[in-house]
Amino acid sequence: PEMDGLELVAKVNEILPYTKVIIMSGYKDFEYAQTAIRNKAFDYILKPIDLEKMISTLNKAKIQVEQELMEVKDKQLLEKQLQESIPVLRDRYMDYLLTDRLSLEELKKHYTFIDWHLNDHDFIVMAMSLNPLEENCTEGGNKHLPVTDIIGIKKVITYIINNDIGGEVVKGDRSKFIAILNFAGNEKKDFLERLLFTAKRIQNQINNLYQVTLTIGIGRLYHDASLISKSYQEALEAIEYQIFLGKGEIIYIDDVSVDTGGAFISYPVIKENELITSLKIGDEVRVKELTRDFISPFQQQGQITPEVIKSYSLQLLYTVLKKLVEWNLKIDLRRKMIEENIYNVVTLEELEDYLLSFMEEILVKIKERQENHNCCYIQKACKYIRENYSKDISLLNIANNVRITPQYLANIFKEEMGKTVICYLTALRIEKAKDLLTNTDLKVYQVAEKVGYQDSRYFSKVFKKQVNCTPNEYK
Repeated sequence: PEMDGLELVAKVNEILPYTKVIIMSGYKDFEYAQTAIRNKAFDYILKPIDLEKMISTLNKAKIQVEQELMEVKDKQLLEKQLQESIPVLRDRYMDYLLTDRLSLEELKKHYTFIDWHLNDHDFIVMAMSLNPLEENCTEGGNKHLPVTDIIGIKKVITYIINNDIGGEVVKGDRSKFIAILNFAGNEKKDFLERLLFTAKRIQNQINNLYQVTLTIGIGRLYHDASLISKSYQEALEAIEYQIFLGKGEIIYIDDVSVDTGGAFISYPVIKENELITSLKIGDEVRVKELTRDFISPFQQQGQITPEVIKSYSLQLLYTVLKKLVEWNLKIDLRRKMIEENIYNVVTLEELEDYLLSFMEEILVKIKERQENHNCCYIQKACKYIRENYSKDISLLNIANNVRITPQYLANIFKEEMGKTVICYLTALRIEKAKDLLTNTDLKVYQVAEKVGYQDSRYFSKVFKKQVNCTPNEYK
């Protein structure tokens, strides 16, 4: 033969490492047995063969083969799970890189099972924010896209980035995608022109395929990988300037900045105070006008940042919420939800719409409470009139008793009762006079005094106007 048994054992284990070889031999030579074990024979049985020992050895080999197969399956399963989790892990580690919790060097050193598409220097970050078209929003104004669309959009962006420039694309928060791009050598000279071209391609493709507009913010180009997080923050800051420029723009950070030498817009305290006063009295027209006036100065790009605009807006809403507590007005407006709504607005128009809807919700509650209070005021006024119509009372007397101003009482009384306070008092007095004239023998001047008129001639004049006849004729 070309090889003996020991050589065969070594060859079998080399080609089929999970095969179990049992050597049955008449050689009692210890060195021969040692060589067999070194060549990874499973066991060595001397002839003549003991059947029980043979069966026992085969069972041991069977158990070991099954255990090793199970280990292989477990290993294959782990490898499969790892491969399936790579996209999630890639996004997580990229987020660590973007937020300066992990360096690029550490990323490449410790997570070698992921194929990173990044060189060691010359980076720029591009942030992309989805703006679904209104007709694609779900019922209730929900602007969240289906998960399948999100996955598809990321694939399109990744494909274009890899073909045009090269880099990594990660799904960010709040419907954002982030791309870390590499520029090197001669490419750096025209990097911005190439990047704008790529950004426009991405916008067009996403709009055509998913009917979604993309606002794109671009940070600055940095040589050092440690500044990737800085370029990322600049890209996010650039996107916020869509509050001035509108949706669907490509915004480079160097093209938008606050003029620090100019006059920075301060918080409009006077407008806030006027707005609070108008809210308290329920003046809907004035509240809307002042809300628009509050927003109006923010249109002066260069004198205020998007971050400050949203901060001022939150300050206004927090002041209103504080006043609601003082006014003992209970409205289910959660602070966290308000903050999310403010930070999710994209344009000044959206911000104005949100503030107006916020104020309108409060106005409804204030009006409801006013109506309840007004009914109470009117009931008290009517009761006072019924109990005191025979006395010399006026609008001022009635208002003082109800504890509101004469003008306010006059307004709400006319609005709710359809007549003035004086008309109501006069009508009540005449009705009481008619009863006295019919059921008593009192003289006209006595009836006049009983119903609150000291001048009988004036009483007769008012009576005739109301009843179309004189008191004597009625009697």
